[in-house]
Amino acid sequence: MNKKIVTGIPCFPNGAPNGQPRAELPNFLVDIWRRNGSKDYYQDATNPWRDVREEVRGSPGRSVLQDWTTDVTFMMQSVLIAAVRGPDGIRKDHPVKVLCRYLRRCFLICAFDGAVRWSPYESGGGSFTGPLNLQGLGPNEGHLDKFIEIYLHHVDELPHHFQLHLMHAAEILGYKHPDDDVRKFWRTFYFAIVNDAHLKPEPEEAMDRRLGDTEKAWRDAEVVTAL
Repeated sequence: MNKKIVTGIPCFPNGAPNGQPRAELPNFLVDIWRRNGSKDYYQDATNPWRDVREEVRGSPGRSVLQDWTTDVTFMMQSVLIAAVRGPDGIRKDHPVKVLCRYLRRCFLICAFDGAVRWSPYESGGGSFTGPLNLQGLGPNEGHLDKFIEIYLHHVDELPHHFQLHLMHAAEILGYKHPDDDVRKFWRTFYFAIVNDAHLKPEPEEAMDRRLGDTEKAWRDAEVVTAL
């Protein structure tokens, strides 16, 4: 379907990449952009989300990443972000999707109230960063401790590509998270996944070099790179 192009609202305000002519937003997106994407929208005193954004997130430009993530490299932050999405084709109450909610709350701010929740059992967070809840088990039954075994029992149901994203995120959390209990769980989880594949864990120092925001060190650690 052809869309009429409206001038004056550029997709790339500073010019398109690679010197291409600057693209314009089609008219069916203009109202959406003006209502939801403009800077003035978030600064409008009549906007009901204005107070929530300022109180919870600190400023309209606040990232969803928790503050501690700024202490690790850009590459490590990118690996964490890449692991946010759960696996496709798996039921919503699958154990790994429950585990993914805990993974997210270890480095993402919960959107509804702007809270940081490192406990796997604390209520809140919705279905995206919500608490662990499986088969009625709770913290007194060692719910979190059982999740490593539960995950490995279901690992053959999961795409290998997804497991690699989860494994690499668990490695970073296991080495870099500021909370001792969170760090211990994810480090143990990472070691368990690696051991299940009959491999050896990557030492923290090697991970620091590989994900140290240095192209040469990254290329030196890779057998094959995309570019």
